[in-house]
Amino acid sequence: MSMGINRRGIAISVLAISITAIIILIALNTFAQSLNPKPILMISTNAYQVYYYNATARKPILIVHGYLSNNPAPLTVSLFALGEGHIYTIGYYYGVGSVNISLTSKPIMDIARETVKDLVLNGNSPNVVWPSLLAFITYFNKSTNETRTVVVTIPYSPIWIINNESIVINLYVDFSRVKPIKVDYSYGTINTTLSIMKSSVDPYGFVGPYNCLGSTNVLNAAPPPTYAGTGIIYWEPRACAGFNGSIPILWIAWGKDAWSNNIGGEIVLSIGGYAQKGSGLYGAANVPGSGLEVVGPTLQFSSNLPIYGGYNGYNYVDNVYVHFAFSSSSSLSYSYPNLYYYVNRGPDFLYLGINGTLALIQFEGYYVDQNGYTHPLDEYANATAVINLLPGAIHNNVLWVWPDIDLGNGIASFMMSQIAPRFSLISPSYVYDYVFISRDSNGNYHYNGLCTSSPSITCTSSGCYLSLSVAASAFNPNPYGVAAEAGLFMAGLILAYPSVGSSVAAIFGGDQFLAGLATSVALGIAGLMVPPPGSSSFFYFNTVVNLVANYGSAYYVAFYGTPMKYSYGSVSSEAFPVGIIINSTQPYLGNIYCNK
Repeated sequence: MSMGINRRGIAISVLAISITAIIILIALNTFAQSLNPKPILMISTNAYQVYYYNATARKPILIVHGYLSNNPAPLTVSLFALGEGHIYTIGYYYGVGSVNISLTSKPIMDIARETVKDLVLNGNSPNVVWPSLLAFITYFNKSTNETRTVVVTIPYSPIWIINNESIVINLYVDFSRVKPIKVDYSYGTINTTLSIMKSSVDPYGFVGPYNCLGSTNVLNAAPPPTYAGTGIIYWEPRACAGFNGSIPILWIAWGKDAWSNNIGGEIVLSIGGYAQKGSGLYGAANVPGSGLEVVGPTLQFSSNLPIYGGYNGYNYVDNVYVHFAFSSSSSLSYSYPNLYYYVNRGPDFLYLGINGTLALIQFEGYYVDQNGYTHPLDEYANATAVINLLPGAIHNNVLWVWPDIDLGNGIASFMMSQIAPRFSLISPSYVYDYVFISRDSNGNYHYNGLCTSSPSITCTSSGCYLSLSVAASAFNPNPYGVAAEAGLFMAGLILAYPSVGSSVAAIFGGDQFLAGLATSVALGIAGLMVPPPGSSSFFYFNTVVNLVANYGSAYYVAFYGTPMKYSYGSVSSEAFPVGIIINSTQPYLGNIYCNK
């Protein structure tokens, strides 16, 4: 009897010990997680990583860590906010190893509130689009007069800011990943007087340029005092020229003889797809020492958004038909859900665009010596970026793209006919693939891939169909489509249209800056079109092109841009971020070039 009681007691004791052990393990695990929480979001690039955490009893905060050769390094943070069609200076911060920055300053709060207001008024979820902070993180070695700068974008939910949520954003910068440059500083006066021109409407439908510099009443008007003998370097926005309009993201071009000789009937562009959660819009910055860098995402989508075509507001467009007409003028008509263009003979472009604000921003570097005196550096960083979407670009949680046609007098034609050749962008390096499509005397279609990895094309009795997708990465980041077209557009306006060019020159303080600005923007395109690594987040335009040819004719289709392999669920394909060019008598550029 006593033996049974003892066994029962032992069993109860073992059970109690087991329960206690489990409770201790749970407590230890909870404690460990509190010490090492998992990030809710992560951004990783070659030079920096960003980790987002839910925290307790903290307001939104950005913590910047800087390292050189794995050792904590002194750093200066020049922090800016993008939104409301402007760039706002938030402040300048200095630290050794790390810097803590509150994200509750007025410009950030104002942008968050305005972003949510515009989204809700257009029937969207309040945080479907995230604006971004832009930061120049700079290391300076006084003993060698060398500096290194990493440009970072930090997307954030506007709801975090409005609700004062407990969010910690940790940014880790590796200065070893960028090249150092020698700096020289002068003791001349700083010219801060800039002319501001009124907005105008350029011939391509963009309104601008306007001065997009925001208020200079920042949290820290200048970097704080530094340790004796150290000195720091920071970056200040010197000028900003903004343009509002439809940003071209995808196009189809055809030569002057394609309609009459070969295509004959029509081009049909079917619009659809989605913008994946985590994808966004990009730009490029040309930073001394670092060279051309990707800037982005400057805007990020926080959920999957269907992509619809629109006409004259939100009239739904499923298909765009381009018909060759023998009349002397062009025309268009709309009949739900189709849009019809009737064009005469000549080289033309059909493109899709997103309504937004493009900005050309120039930053100037300054040196603060050990005595607190500021000296300008003869160093500038130029950036081209999409800084916000116009109200209605996202409507009822749908990303709208608007088709348009360029009949030889628009920005698409000018980019390819004058800007791209001027900066050696008409080159076999940027033509990825060719296909040859023909139609025999019996009306049957045929196609031949002229390179080893030609895209998938399906030919039926009604024509040949091919997928033309546009991809943009989210966190790797790789600048497809939008960034490249944005740079070409900006360079085109500056170099081609005198009144726009002079207005930009006035905003930037003189014509002497104009050539350098346009050159840096256009040179950025070369970097934007080199083959980048793949990514898991992208815009997927489920856009299908149907090409119809006359009996007994043929034509060449060239894919212009940089492809990437991608997969999403059951979808696996290649994306061509810029567009296609159709020629009949000979291939684009005269020969077949196959770039892998």
